[in-house]
Amino acid sequence: MEKSISILKKIITCFLLTFAIQVVPLTVVRRFYDGVMGDVFSVGFFLLSFFICLTILVCLIKRWGDKTTLYCLPIKWVELKWIVLAYLANLVLVVGFIFFTTVLGKVHDNTSSLSFFQHLETSGFLYIVLFWLSTTFTQPLLEEILFRGIILGSLEKYSHIVAIILSAVLFGFAHDGEMLSQHLVSGIVLGILYIKRRNLYSCVVVHGLMNATVTCLFFLAT
Repeated sequence: MEKSISILKKIITCFLLTFAIQVVPLTVVRRFYDGVMGDVFSVGFFLLSFFICLTILVCLIKRWGDKTTLYCLPIKWVELKWIVLAYLANLVLVVGFIFFTTVLGKVHDNTSSLSFFQHLETSGFLYIVLFWLSTTFTQPLLEEILFRGIILGSLEKYSHIVAIILSAVLFGFAHDGEMLSQHLVSGIVLGILYIKRRNLYSCVVVHGLMNATVTCLFFLAT
């Protein structure tokens, strides 16, 4: 009974953290863009929410995950090879997945994303800085601590394969609301990198590079 309660508590905690990581920063950035929040308040709230989430996640990874992955800074030169390999594998597999699902008849509607990036091009400097900071650093850092450090880290004692797949499924569902998506593919690659190298920050770098690549592609498409 106690074990079931403990598992349920972890699930609820991870769900709430996923909501906080995904929704709060993007809501702040969006409201700032709409003029609802002022510059100083937006930046302050954005940074405050980031550090609160980061503090909670660090405490949880020390309790539920492998806390040694927090102490892998600075990233050693040997890790760069794995970062590049994981990034290229991620990019190729995601493009392949999108192509394959398109051939099968799935429609990838990017209208809302393209519209957003069209507006972004005409936005102020501070808004663009907040957007890039969130996309390439704060989101990847928080998400990797949660999905790889905590979720995968707490499941790998049962099975590495199960831990990688389950954490990737949750990662994909949190982003797309679907079990089968390109984020599932990214989650699997990042999970393998984490298990292989035991370096959380390598995953953060790959995640940030992928986000930056996708963002640049959307900019080019607009």
